[in-house]
Amino acid sequence: MASKIDQLLSAFELVVNESWATTLSGQERIWFLVYDPSEQRKIDLRLEDFETATMKSGRRWFGIIIIVSLIGGVIGLILGNDILMFSFFFIAIVTSRSLKKKNN
Repeated sequence: MASKIDQLLSAFELVVNESWATTLSGQERIWFLVYDPSEQRKIDLRLEDFETATMKSGRRWFGIIIIVSLIGGVIGLILGNDILMFSFFFIAIVTSRSLKKKNN
C-alpha cells in the first residue's frame, strides 16, 4: 500500500499533467496541495519529487515568475520601496533554485 505522500504525489502528477482549460482566467489557474499538517516533514523531504513532476509536465512558468519577479524587484528599487524590492527578489531567488540542475 502506498504511503499518504505517495498518494498525494500521484494525485499531483495527474493534475499537473492536465492541460489548462482555455476558458479559465489566470486567477482560476491555481492549485492547492492539501495535506494533514502532521505530514509537513514528510512533504518537505519529498519536495524534490513534486518539483520533478512539475518540470516533467513541461510547465514553464518558473522562468516567467523569475522574469516578473526581477522586474518587480527593480521597480521596488527605483521607487525606494524596500519591502517590494526584497519580496520580489526573494521570489526570484527561491524560484530560480527550482530550475537549478541537481547533481546526484
